[in-house]
Amino acid sequence: MAILDNRTVVDVTMASGNYTDGNTDTEIFYQGSQSVGWQTSTTQTVVLYNLGGSTNVSNNTFYFLVNCGVVGLLFSQASAGFTVRFAGTNTNNFFEVYVGGSDFWPGSFAGGWTMFIVDIEQASASPSNTGGTPPATTAIQYVGVTSETATVMTRNTNNTWLNGIWRLPAGNAGILVEGQNTGSVDWTFGDILSVSETNLWGSFRSAAGGAYVSNVPITIGNATDSVTHGFSDTNQALLWENSEFIVDGFYGINVLGSATNTVNVTWGIKSGTGNDATGSQGVTVQSDANQTGTRWYLDVNDANIDSFNAYGCTFINGELFSLDQNNVEVISTAFVNCDEAVQSLGSNTSLFQRNSVVNANTLDGTAFLKSVDLDNIKYNTFTFSDGHAIEITTLGAALTGETFLGNNFSGYNATTGSTDAAIYNNSGQSVTINVTGGNLVDTSYRNGTSATTTINNNVAITVTNMKDNTEVRVFQTSTIDTTPPYTSPTELAGIENATAGTTDARTFTFSVPSGTGITIRTFNENWIADDIVLTPTSSQDVQVAQRRDRVFSNP
Repeated sequence: MAILDNRTVVDVTMASGNYTDGNTDTEIFYQGSQSVGWQTSTTQTVVLYNLGGSTNVSNNTFYFLVNCGVVGLLFSQASAGFTVRFAGTNTNNFFEVYVGGSDFWPGSFAGGWTMFIVDIEQASASPSNTGGTPPATTAIQYVGVTSETATVMTRNTNNTWLNGIWRLPAGNAGILVEGQNTGSVDWTFGDILSVSETNLWGSFRSAAGGAYVSNVPITIGNATDSVTHGFSDTNQALLWENSEFIVDGFYGINVLGSATNTVNVTWGIKSGTGNDATGSQGVTVQSDANQTGTRWYLDVNDANIDSFNAYGCTFINGELFSLDQNNVEVISTAFVNCDEAVQSLGSNTSLFQRNSVVNANTLDGTAFLKSVDLDNIKYNTFTFSDGHAIEITTLGAALTGETFLGNNFSGYNATTGSTDAAIYNNSGQSVTINVTGGNLVDTSYRNGTSATTTINNNVAITVTNMKDNTEVRVFQTSTIDTTPPYTSPTELAGIENATAGTTDARTFTFSVPSGTGITIRTFNENWIADDIVLTPTSSQDVQVAQRRDRVFSNP
């Protein structure tokens, strides 16, 4: 298997006879063996590739690989210094967008080459300029660029070059990562860079500080084959390239599997297990929050993938994170200025643990995290920006015992019904949330249509320092009968044999509503201990002082 360029080639042979202007230049090129060159001067040069007839290229994003040696002499961007143009069967009928000029030019690579990226639907809907009767995106024959300087170029030689045109249909990835590197060695972001640079794609490149920059969406895995796919990496940064003329959700990473293959993706390192698990050394993925249209997605919602793990990652300026699968773990990951994450849906649920949500891009009354399974949302921190932290979405039946463990909320409104409350129950069902640890206020919720919510604030008590083979029973103190013939007290928690912890230092953790009076009683054939009576209002450890039972051991 391999790493593949999945864009559709419009033209990379660069024969000047296929263009409305320009000449074949065999000296200046990035890919192939030649480019189409021309002299940009004070008369606008229009260099359009002829598709050969009216063509439906709707819902495509186009890529133009350009080098301009006179950027500082172009007209400004607003004055059409450099444009991308789409025309119908008559080149006088066109729409175009102004993509560059003396005052703005996108970042370049490999000696001044720049990739201009334009979504044709956005260009058609919001053109910078039109001519004649602008064509529909389903009836395009000419695609290309124009350039013009504000100063006469006295030297008669090429100073601008076009070296390739590609397009990417909507919903398609620009790079496919399939199989593994060699044997059982997983692919990495460095491998994508190596293949891209070797094949001169210009779509995945290195950036300052050791980061990678991509101008195409990426798919890992395959939905139809029967091979093993693997991708893993640590301590990397992926940046999405700025472009003024694409839309949110164009960039992103999708992980796919089939019923007959194996797909595993891991970013970062996991330490510990269960509730103690943490993540570190993950991957940072981000786009520029100041550039509209570059919010990116992460879609791992495929029941056929074997695992997706994000450990210690940082996700910045994201759009939609589709995490709702049982084989997905997101641990110790920061979501900064992101739109939305789906943690669980239907019977599919991911582990969302020890993450932080900061400055979520949510509106009043909307939530960042969508869930139907609060049990798998643990030890996270949500910092208010606007709207809700969590929305409980459509349920088939009431939820009566959701354990909500160790989650903290900062800045959310504690008033029931507020559009800035921490929890939004939009399930249409009755939901009971048993909070253990954390600081969720029991009134910080809003109910949607036909929904009701009860939040029970519990505290976690850990009984420690117990000998092996100790039984633990926790009773509600007010129900303990001290008068014969004695009635059985109400048991709130218990375990036949506490096995957590280490030898002769066993532990048992349970939760009860805050302010409940409890009596902790231990049983052991060789060790006795006094009852422990308390009324906890916060989570805490309780140490048992067991002493040898001399009566039991006396023959």
